[in-house]
Amino acid sequence: MDAGSELKIRSMNKEIDCLYLWKSWSMFEPESPYVLGAKEKMAGYTREDWVSMSQEATTMMEDMGYIVKNNLGEFTEDIFDTLCSHLQNWFFEVDKALIDRFAIFSISVPEYVLFLNKYGDGLNLYFYRMCQKYSYKLAG
Repeated sequence: MDAGSELKIRSMNKEIDCLYLWKSWSMFEPESPYVLGAKEKMAGYTREDWVSMSQEATTMMEDMGYIVKNNLGEFTEDIFDTLCSHLQNWFFEVDKALIDRFAIFSISVPEYVLFLNKYGDGLNLYFYRMCQKYSYKLAG
């Protein structure tokens, strides 16, 4: 890969954040029960709620990235539970179908791959394996 291509990928990586992924999803599937549930919850958020949610998400992603960058092994069940709690508390009902979908997105949708990997090269693969390993815990 030449330097120009690498720079373009790095720049695009920084532009893809949770908000970008959310807007893409909500525009592509406006009638999804997950999208509708998240919109309902988010409608009542205060500015402080947004700040808290964002800080929580950033910390969670940075913690995952730290594990990947430092080659500390696969993600634990606790990390999976933290992800599910974050999604459940802030956005929508979390079930197996949703986590299975996120797992597939983490390896097949370029924007999700870029988003995850900006926290650590290969994070998307760790994320995928974590979702596959622990999704049995969820209904549906």
